[in-house]
Amino acid sequence: MKSVKWTMLNLHVCSSIVDFSLSVIVQPYYLGSTWAWLPLGIGVPLGIPYTVLISVTGTAFLITGVAVIALFENQFYLLFAENTWWRYGRILFLGVNYLVSILYIADVLMAIPDQAIARAYIFRVHPEFRLFDSPENPIQVAVAHDDSSMGTRQMLMTMMILCEGLGFPIILSFKMNNIGRTSNLTQNTVKLKKRQTFFN
Repeated sequence: MKSVKWTMLNLHVCSSIVDFSLSVIVQPYYLGSTWAWLPLGIGVPLGIPYTVLISVTGTAFLITGVAVIALFENQFYLLFAENTWWRYGRILFLGVNYLVSILYIADVLMAIPDQAIARAYIFRVHPEFRLFDSPENPIQVAVAHDDSSMGTRQMLMTMMILCEGLGFPIILSFKMNNIGRTSNLTQNTVKLKKRQTFFN
C-alpha cells in the first residue's frame, strides 16, 4: 500500500505544480501557429525570468506524464512482476524516463533564440502580433523559425510518453482479463482487482 501511496502522491504533486504554474504563474497565451507566446500570469510582475518560467512549467508538465506512467507501472509491478527481473528493470526504466524529461527541457532552453532577431522575424511574418507586444511584457519566442528539429523532438517526446502511458494500461487490462479465465480467484476478487487497477 505504501508503494501505491507514493506514486499517487508523486502524480498529485506534479499535476498540482503544472496546474498552478500554467493557471497562475505563467498563463501562456500562444500566438497562432508559431512558437511565440505571451505570458499573462503573475510571474511577469514578479520579475521571474522567462527561462525559469519555461523550465519549471515544461519540466513539471513532462514529469507529470512520467508520473502517470509510474502509476500504471507500479500497478503492473505489484500485481504481476514483483518477483521477476522487472523488480530491478523498473528502476532503470523510470530513471531514464525522468532523466529524458529533464534533459528535454534543458535542450529546449539551449535552443531559445536571440529574442531581438526572433521577434523581428515574427513581426515581419505576422505583423498583427505587434498588437499584443509591449515593453513591459514583450512577446517571447521559444524556438527560432529555422529550427525545424524542435517539432521533431517534441513529437518524439510526446510519442514516447503516450506509448508508455497507454502500454501499461493495455498490458494490465489484458492480464486482468486472463486472471479471470485462468486462475482460481472468484469473480468478486477479480472485479475488486480490476477496480484497483482503474479498470471497471
